[in-house]
Amino acid sequence: MSHPTTGRLLTLLAATAAWAGSPAVAATAIDLTAPGLVFESAPYSLGFAFSVTNELDLTGLGVYDHLGDGLEAPAEVALWTGNSQVATLGAVVPTGTAAALEGGFRFVRVAPLRLHPGEVYVIAAYLDGGWATSFGLGQQGTATVDSHVNLLGDRFGDGFFQLVYADQSDGGAGAWLGANFQLAAVPEPAPAAMLALGLVALAWCRRSAFSRI
Repeated sequence: MSHPTTGRLLTLLAATAAWAGSPAVAATAIDLTAPGLVFESAPYSLGFAFSVTNELDLTGLGVYDHLGDGLEAPAEVALWTGNSQVATLGAVVPTGTAAALEGGFRFVRVAPLRLHPGEVYVIAAYLDGGWATSFGLGQQGTATVDSHVNLLGDRFGDGFFQLVYADQSDGGAGAWLGANFQLAAVPEPAPAAMLALGLVALAWCRRSAFSRI
């Protein structure tokens, strides 16, 4: 039969392990407070350039869904690193309401992609037959940008009805929406988590030993 102290220790260790390995909560890069003027999104790939202040994981890609009533067609979303015209990451947001709706955008989860400070990223979306908007470009839209994201200006590309690298800009400090993404804090490294578990176990054992003296 195990000692009661051992049982409590195992319970504490299990709880600590679950906390250390739990995924970080995803945040939306651009939280659209009010859309700007709405226009037909085709034939443009619409988005923005950005950098990050510290290492983060990109965990979702999304596209603007006007009125939140579902997408008119599948939307393509992609992320490029620097001036490379080969996409680093891409995804398709399905037609209708299948994808999760967050703050006016339909998002799909992607395998986490590590974003690094000092890099410039470009994100854009293409939605055939859909609607788009903007913020910070003199078209009445307002939004809040996550504090870990630095917007570097609007980006768009004319792909003749297909997603392309968004290499053009009107010089605005805002974004064409278009695309959006979700991000999360980098998970705690496994060695650090194990060290924390060991320290918890050591402290518990010492406490138990003193209580029996």
